[in-house]
Amino acid sequence: MNLKHIKDFLFTKTSKFPPKTDQDWEVARAEYAKHYPDIEVEFLKKLDAAMGSKTVIVREEFSLFAWVYHLANYFKKEQKPDVSDDVSEDADSMDDSGLWINKEVAISMIEQEKDTLKNAPAKYRKDRDVVLAAINVYAPCGLRFADETLQKDRELVIAAVKQHGFAIEYADESFQKDREVALLAALSCAEGEESGMIVESYIDAKFKKDKAFMLEVVSADGSALYHADESLKKDKEVVFAAAKNNGISFMYADESLKADRDFVLKVVNEDGTALQFARDELKKDKEIVLACIKKYSHFIHYADDSMRQNEDVLKAIEVAKKSSSTN
Repeated sequence: MNLKHIKDFLFTKTSKFPPKTDQDWEVARAEYAKHYPDIEVEFLKKLDAAMGSKTVIVREEFSLFAWVYHLANYFKKEQKPDVSDDVSEDADSMDDSGLWINKEVAISMIEQEKDTLKNAPAKYRKDRDVVLAAINVYAPCGLRFADETLQKDRELVIAAVKQHGFAIEYADESFQKDREVALLAALSCAEGEESGMIVESYIDAKFKKDKAFMLEVVSADGSALYHADESLKKDKEVVFAAAKNNGISFMYADESLKADRDFVLKVVNEDGTALQFARDELKKDKEIVLACIKKYSHFIHYADDSMRQNEDVLKAIEVAKKSSSTN
């Protein structure tokens, strides 16, 4: 029994990825138990510890490891029916280990591991300083395991989404419609090209049609154009900003813009990779092709084959090669 077995099972034996309802979980548990009846609690303990250290556990909807992690916890729960999950949230002292001595110790413990807050006594999950410490370690976990009252705390929510946009999933639902918070969440995911996922799944759909909002988002993460409203995929300002950030995002532009010669020329002047998504007739346009290869000669493969024999294009390729070799 090892992690590969679980991964193989997830990809080949189930149709629900990941399971959402209790019934889905039961089907997954039953199917897994049928295929791997020798599952051991000790292995699950090790898996639990290993998965807790994986930085890829970002959100259950998209992370394989997150599903493995929670599936393992589900199995442990099934094999330990004597352990109750119904712990009173009103109890000030929920810790039998003697570890949670005071607030300073609580913060120190939380700073060592990103999901420690989930095991903290209720009073610490209601403590703003403790929750902020958890957010600073790993925002999604910090906000997820915070008391509901603090999930409504605007300052804490802003701190969380600035650190990690996906933390907005665990904020009060009102923040999904809050323009400032929604934008911060989207922009914080730009480096990983995940802003579009925030736009699609975690904030109010109205922002897809908000030109000013989406203009800021695609300027930081061009791939987010895919999730913009169709009307904005026809908007030259929005599409240009997206393509300037990432030429590949031109694939999401409306077909009318891909056939617009002047606009395509402007776009490929910024990023030659955009040429591959232009209309075929524009891939034969010498001026456009020259703009495409001015920085990188190998971009010629985005042009029509006929252009590879053009004398001016061949000269431009040589110039681009010399330029890249000296830089």
